[in-house]
Amino acid sequence: MTSSSSPPLRVTFESGAQLLEGLRYQEGLASFLWSPSGDLPPGAEIGNEVCVLLEFEDTGRRFHVSTRVLSRAAAGESRGIRFEFMRDQPLRQEIVLMSARGESIPYRRRKRERVERTLDAKLMVGSETLAATLADVSPTGALVEVDDELELDSTVHVDVQIFDARVRVAARLSWSAPRGGRHAHGLEFLFESAEQRDQVARAVAQLVD
Repeated sequence: MTSSSSPPLRVTFESGAQLLEGLRYQEGLASFLWSPSGDLPPGAEIGNEVCVLLEFEDTGRRFHVSTRVLSRAAAGESRGIRFEFMRDQPLRQEIVLMSARGESIPYRRRKRERVERTLDAKLMVGSETLAATLADVSPTGALVEVDDELELDSTVHVDVQIFDARVRVAARLSWSAPRGGRHAHGLEFLFESAEQRDQVARAVAQLVD
């Protein structure tokens, strides 16, 4: 098994379509084949869990994804490494595959209401506070735009006023992409309690009216 402290393995595709060409499904889990131009990297051995920094070069979209290595071949028709998404991260699989198909990530269809609304916000990254824009928001996450690209899979804190509700919540950065001269990032909220989850849901509900 790989160490959680190991740097992520950079896996690049010219486009999402290239990833989809080698896509397979087994029991609801998707896997994809990556064939680098050079030698296969060490460490990504069969059965290992590998943190991958997945990038589509044509759009600049980047995703930090936990995977498991299903196969590895140095030559032949199946040359490359086949990575499988982790069962406990279905949202990551959904986001990556929607992006690969050219669908818009922020407005993906989902059971919870996601509202397209622009809100001024503050983003706390370590000891630094950044001016940010929430481009859309749901009870479980949001799309945030900032001037600088932030580290994927890091934890930040969001501070935003939604009408009479002040929302402060921790969030994980799940993906990033260039957008209009700024950097868009997907946020997955990390709730400390059921009460905080309900508070965010009530605040977002005000945006629907």
